[in-house]
Amino acid sequence: MTFADYIKKEVFLRRAQDNGCLVVYDPLWRYREITKELGSITCTILDAGSSFIEQREKAMSALKGLAEGTVHQLIIWVPSPKPDNEEEAQVDPFSVFSRFGAVFPRGDEDEFKSLC
Repeated sequence: MTFADYIKKEVFLRRAQDNGCLVVYDPLWRYREITKELGSITCTILDAGSSFIEQREKAMSALKGLAEGTVHQLIIWVPSPKPDNEEEAQVDPFSVFSRFGAVFPRGDEDEFKSLC
């Protein structure tokens, strides 16, 4: 299994399946292409690299789809660091999704060197 396949299947998809929603914070843009490849009929992928406002609106719509069962997983790729404290989380338009779903990276086990 390649590194990309491991990240896709064992980290991103597993967390999205287990939690319904996954927010991938990626300030170095290492995981953008991997995240894009996960899109399917039941898995909505949002890329906040182009417009935070537009993608936030789409995320709210996808959240409704999660509640209604028309969307089974939502993965949001965000090209910024994960909020480190409550103050940073308050200004992050996607932190609410990571609070009820899952987040990447969530700890030391998700550091790039650890994953390799």
